[in-house]
Amino acid sequence: MKRLYLSLLMYSIILVLGISSCTTLISKIYGVNQIDSINEEKINQFYNEFDFDGIQTSQVKIDSAVFQNLREHEDSTIKKDLGQPIQLHYFKDSDLVSFHANCYAKRSLRNLNWNYEQRFESFLPISAVEDLECYPDLQRLNRMIADLDTSSEEDIVIAIFWTRMLEDISKDAINIVLRNIREFEKEEKIRLILINTDSFFSKI
Repeated sequence: MKRLYLSLLMYSIILVLGISSCTTLISKIYGVNQIDSINEEKINQFYNEFDFDGIQTSQVKIDSAVFQNLREHEDSTIKKDLGQPIQLHYFKDSDLVSFHANCYAKRSLRNLNWNYEQRFESFLPISAVEDLECYPDLQRLNRMIADLDTSSEEDIVIAIFWTRMLEDISKDAINIVLRNIREFEKEEKIRLILINTDSFFSKI
């Protein structure tokens, strides 16, 4: 069952990125990487490319079983959303108030446009999903991820799920979050949590 899910997920990623024929070429254009394990050095190199100055930031890696459990939901649409490689969760007072995923970003020539419909022209960003009532809150995330530290006095907690499988798109997603925070001068009100899911996506 898990192998079937991984195959279907990869197929959906290919559709989102517009990959049909010439798969290898298009995969390179969109930065779809084949990863076979968690590589601490490459993950650290990835983080070193960003300026997190002034923003309380933590990083955590989750294993395949944790990600699999996180995506479990009785609603098939929510389950699909929670299984996406790149997800942006904005929590206020533990409630999810804004959600974004690669499947909701608009495909462009070489990447994805996360600011589709000017979603990131305000703070908080306009959610790509309107009704978030049934989506997991911060407390569920905290229960599921043992190493996750959400204890803080910041007003907003932002959890970003990312993977080196989509490294370039992950970078763009993190950068638009950082630009949005700084544009509206919210550095001191944010706790940013970066969640790497290479353990799960290395099995695709």
